[in-house]
Amino acid sequence: KMPYIPTMRQFTVISRRKRVVVGMSGGVDSSVSALLLIQQGYEVIGVHMNNWDPLDELLDSKEVACSGERDWRDVKIVCERLKISSHRLDLSKQYWHDVFVPTIEAYSNGNTPNPDSLCNHRIKFGAFREQISSRFGADYMATGHYAKLSKYSNKNTSRLYSATDKAKDQSYFL
Repeated sequence: KMPYIPTMRQFTVISRRKRVVVGMSGGVDSSVSALLLIQQGYEVIGVHMNNWDPLDELLDSKEVACSGERDWRDVKIVCERLKISSHRLDLSKQYWHDVFVPTIEAYSNGNTPNPDSLCNHRIKFGAFREQISSRFGADYMATGHYAKLSKYSNKNTSRLYSATDKAKDQSYFL
């Protein structure tokens, strides 16, 4: 008896959807980004960056200045509604050493630093990007920033431009 050999039509090719990790703040912009990516067919994972340890604050009251716990609660609610997983990355040590200390040193030297710019460069597009790639196998990373991207036709790269709506543009920040 001849062995059974299936034809190509009988094989089903299963390809993994591209995985996007969305840096979730708990706000509207990153939540909408996650929703739009889901609607486009991506596998979306919500990840919240914990960049500050409230124990580092020297406040007389029990109220902390940073709303990290409230933001994390909002991220979990949004991710649950979108039916995606939510995760939290503790980047507070990196933030302290790579953003907070240099900012204080710059002020001490009479300079006017931009801690948000340092955070984007060293934390969001540094430590965060590295960790989501290794921990979650992310193909892409997304945030809620509003800007315009244009792909090069002959390369697999994109270029960042000012958004069409100048009132909402956040490209300068990226």
